[in-house]
Amino acid sequence: MKIATLVILGGAALMALPAQAAAPKLSGTYAVMSFSQCTVGFDTVEDTYLRPGNVTGPGLKGINTLGSGTFEIAVGTMTFPAKAVSAGAASLT
Repeated sequence: MKIATLVILGGAALMALPAQAAAPKLSGTYAVMSFSQCTVGFDTVEDTYLRPGNVTGPGLKGINTLGSGTFEIAVGTMTFPAKAVSAGAASLT
């Protein structure tokens, strides 16, 4: 009896949940920036440079990647049609 009461109460709680909101309308063209980093590390090479005031000091000479990872950034646009489709292809241009 105790288990049956818990099952009934659980079912009643599920029915009391509010309705889900409608999906947002996304039609239009949007700017996109994609960032990807996969097992990449960096190290820096420093050197001594002549700075203003005839003073020497450290400065960045170079940046090197470590290993064979990738690091990329892409910028483009994505266009969504006014009417949603159930299947199709997406592309980033």
